[in-house]
Amino acid sequence: MNPWIIGLTAALLGNVLYHMMSRQAATGGKPFTMLTIVYGVAMLITLGLALFAETARPADLARTVTTPAVLLLALAVVMIEAGFLWAYAHGAPLSTSSLIVNAGVAFVLALLGILLFRE
Repeated sequence: MNPWIIGLTAALLGNVLYHMMSRQAATGGKPFTMLTIVYGVAMLITLGLALFAETARPADLARTVTTPAVLLLALAVVMIEAGFLWAYAHGAPLSTSSLIVNAGVAFVLALLGILLFRE
């Protein structure tokens, strides 16, 4: 099995779990409070995985923290998560919200792949 298939399967399952739990968590109406708690727990999980599964050293973790890609990825994650929590808190349907966003993402990424990466 191709390693990327394992990664995409994990992303698919995580995405389903993400939307199901975001819909439930959004009922409190405080997306940034919820994200603070979620990110804290996620940090502990990923720190454990980095240290034990990847045998990362503290210097490895600190080295890339200020690179533009890492900072923009952090911004993107907050935008995605807060956006879905806000939308779900304001009545966005679970059945189509992800489809609408992901269809738009696919379209934009297809254009960017062609224009920037000649894919």
